[in-house]
Amino acid sequence: MSNSTTLILELKKVQKSFRGNVVLDIRHLKFHKGTIYGIVGPAGCGKSSLMKILSGYETPSKGEVLYDKFKNMIKFEKHKNFSRIV
Repeated sequence: MSNSTTLILELKKVQKSFRGNVVLDIRHLKFHKGTIYGIVGPAGCGKSSLMKILSGYETPSKGEVLYDKFKNMIKFEKHKNFSRIV
């Protein structure tokens, strides 16, 4: 299987809400190995929320984030002076 068809990250029915307002609503999104992606949009459309979910810094309010086909395997630890993905 080539790198461009190897699925590494998948989002299914992901939503992020703050105080009852949905700021991110993704039905289905796939990321493949070796592919470069760009995220663009107007202010307040959820770009930063998406990046925080992809990095594990935040969890979605609803839906699934699958990393290498494993559900919600991205965990993020916060420490006083640094953060790291575990």
